[in-house]
Amino acid sequence: MQADELARFTTCTLDSLERRFGASEGGRGRRGAKAVLAGLVRDIRRRGNRGSFVAIEDHTGRCEISVFDDAWTLYADLLNKDEIIVCEAQVAPDRFSNGVRINVQKIMSLGQAKSQFARGVQISLTGPADGICDLLKSTFVPYRDGSGQVWLDYRNARARARIELGPDWSVQPCEELVAALGELGAIRDARLIY
Repeated sequence: MQADELARFTTCTLDSLERRFGASEGGRGRRGAKAVLAGLVRDIRRRGNRGSFVAIEDHTGRCEISVFDDAWTLYADLLNKDEIIVCEAQVAPDRFSNGVRINVQKIMSLGQAKSQFARGVQISLTGPADGICDLLKSTFVPYRDGSGQVWLDYRNARARARIELGPDWSVQPCEELVAALGELGAIRDARLIY
């Protein structure tokens, strides 16, 4: 996954946490502010039965997040070394270290985060594409009844058009749908839109 794709649904990169939320900047008050962070899990240290500290890193830096008991119980199975996670957390100034304190409330796998934050799917196809409507309908069946919009970028030898499909075509945007669309011959590209 590219850093620019992560930037579409994260609050900031890890190297900018102290600048945005730290004590030296006045923070966001004692309670801090909510943030969405992403990183590769590098280390997990359990604190008895009081949760754990998890070291994550992205392309810009590294930080430690606190995963307390309730969050640990719900999300421990997602915390595996060398896997990317996305966290919704409360980030507050830490006056003791003059840095930040990050308390996690929710953890998602990268795939779950993409599905949650995606607005829809963009599909590029080249025509003529006989039967494309039926092919798309059958591909969409397992992903129906979502809130994701579908956009078609259609091109043939004479024209181009961008078509926004109506609510009857709404889907659950996810990586699996993008992969299924990639298997169809007429489709040049399919991607999630944030």
